[in-house]
Amino acid sequence: MLNRSILLLFVFLANCAPVTAQDTKRDSTAVAKQDSMSQTKHDSIKQVKHDSTEFVKHDTIPGSQGKLDVAPETREEKKQEKKLYSLSQFGRESLLFVKQPLRWKGTDWLKVGIIAGGTALLTFADEPFRHAATSVEHGPERNFHFPAEVGRAYGAWYSIIGVAGGFGVYGLIARDTAAKKIAIELFQAAIYAEVVTGLLKIVIGRSRPYMNEGSGRFRPFSVNIDNNSFPSGHSTSAFALSTVLSRHANSVALKIIAYVPAALTLFSRIYQDKHWVSDELVGAAVGFFVGNWVVDLHESKRHRINVKVTSVYPVGVSIDIGALFQKRPHGIQTSP
Repeated sequence: MLNRSILLLFVFLANCAPVTAQDTKRDSTAVAKQDSMSQTKHDSIKQVKHDSTEFVKHDTIPGSQGKLDVAPETREEKKQEKKLYSLSQFGRESLLFVKQPLRWKGTDWLKVGIIAGGTALLTFADEPFRHAATSVEHGPERNFHFPAEVGRAYGAWYSIIGVAGGFGVYGLIARDTAAKKIAIELFQAAIYAEVVTGLLKIVIGRSRPYMNEGSGRFRPFSVNIDNNSFPSGHSTSAFALSTVLSRHANSVALKIIAYVPAALTLFSRIYQDKHWVSDELVGAAVGFFVGNWVVDLHESKRHRINVKVTSVYPVGVSIDIGALFQKRPHGIQTSP
């Protein structure tokens, strides 16, 4: 009996030893394979999340970069995707512009604070700047009369409308959708910027320099043109025009040159005694930020206007903006 028990024990040990080693090796291989599959799956999920985030970032709207626009498209937006640019799209974008201050974040309010602070500081230089400018204007040489007139004309309302109309006509004749896109953005920037500046002029009611009442004279809610100094409407229009053109230029040199006539507008309004220097700062800021807002808006998924890369300027300057939209096949298109 004892011999039989010992024999069974040896058989059991002989069978268990190799099986245990083999199982251990198999288990180790299975665990390693499972870990590898888990890591691959984790990396795939991480990459998908990264790609999704990168796509959604392009769908943000101006002034809300800190919050991703992940809300699903509405039925109206889906319908609009296959339609040409229309008054309904302009209306929706205008409503978005009106609501934009409600979306401002800390950085947006910081910009407003910087402009307000800079304007407050410039008010101390209003009188010295006016004295220097008028002394030059009424001096014996008057060498700056012509550039001042160029700047005044560039900031007039008919300039931005005329340039927009020129791009629109050229786009129709040349079947150039890029030119039509610029025309639309110029019209929008002109309307939005001038509305903002016009309301500020009436609400603030600042006396113009030529009234000789000082830079601190205000008559709020006045519609009299003599009391509509702040901010400068010419500077607003000039910087809205230059900003849109600059954003569509394909070289640093052209981007800088686009602001040269706007700088002349700033000079002309002080030189011709129409505005205080602090009026110019706020007017330029309104035009600059509105112009950028309009261009940024049309680069977002729900409001963009797809265009082709073609020569836009009649003088042969090529604008490379189509690359921004090559990977986004759906959207709102202008007529071919």
